[in-house]
Amino acid sequence: SAYEEGLQTIEITNNGFTSPSTIVVTPPAGQSRTYRITFKIQQSSNSYLNNILLDGVAIDGFAPDKLNYDISLPVGTSTLPEITWVKGDEYQSVNLVEGTVNGISRITVTAQDGSISLYRLSFTTQKSSNASLNNIYVDGVALEGFNKDVFNYTYTVSSAATTRPVVTWDKGDDYQSVSKSPASEASAPISGETKLTVRAEDGSFNVYVI
Repeated sequence: SAYEEGLQTIEITNNGFTSPSTIVVTPPAGQSRTYRITFKIQQSSNSYLNNILLDGVAIDGFAPDKLNYDISLPVGTSTLPEITWVKGDEYQSVNLVEGTVNGISRITVTAQDGSISLYRLSFTTQKSSNASLNNIYVDGVALEGFNKDVFNYTYTVSSAATTRPVVTWDKGDDYQSVSKSPASEASAPISGETKLTVRAEDGSFNVYVI
């Protein structure tokens, strides 16, 4: 300083982070000088999660900077698993938009400084490939020698029969569709073939012929 200690007047105003703080230095004679100091908090730019969990279990192969995941759900799944996450830091905001069991759920992570990462979880429900029946019945009686992997059977009708026996079945699972030809035995001749076409959920099929 050009002046002896104590001759200057120094006034300090601390405005925190809202506006510049000032130091006003006034000499014994002449104009005062004002120093302004602006404080700025560095904001986090981390928009990556530390983990994503499905029903409390971490996604296989998760990495913070990996944003797209293909997730296969078991046959018959009708509701999404609970989607949760572990934040990358306490300053992030996270928003989840759920899709369907055969769709995309999106997790948007916004960092403190406004940076954004978007995680996409693509869910696909597995489809059953079971196109086999559990059993076949003729007039309510289990078909003798039935094996789900055998597709051709011969059934001898009593000579006293006046109508073709009624063929029914037990499905291999709840996702199959079964069609019978002829659809009704009432109008079909006694002798002849009854065909059961069993179509699995994934479109594969087998045909049983009696």
